[in-house]
Amino acid sequence: DGMLAEFGEVLRGVEFRAPSVPVVSNVSGVVAADELCSPEYWVRHVRETVRFADGLDTLRGLGVSTFLELGPDGTLTALADGDGLPVLRPDRPEPLTAMAALGGLYVRGVEVDWAAV
Repeated sequence: DGMLAEFGEVLRGVEFRAPSVPVVSNVSGVVAADELCSPEYWVRHVRETVRFADGLDTLRGLGVSTFLELGPDGTLTALADGDGLPVLRPDRPEPLTAMAALGGLYVRGVEVDWAAV
């Protein structure tokens, strides 16, 4: 709580733009829009309960069946009930884990542009 006012002040100096792809909010658990462009939203994001399971339910309702975790570890992947793949792992080389994630996407039926890879 002690950092929230200062964090909000820093955010007031940030230029926000509406997302060009749909974003599911971890504050509400649903697809977000203009609220992502306010400093107040991001202060709430720091302080309020993370609605990760609700977000997964929203995405599944939209037809998403595979999730890629882009964070520094695979911690949240385990919460995706077998539908998640981690891209990075702290104890493995990044190229190896990125290629393993692409391979995992491929075997799940996700189209991968191998020429670009």
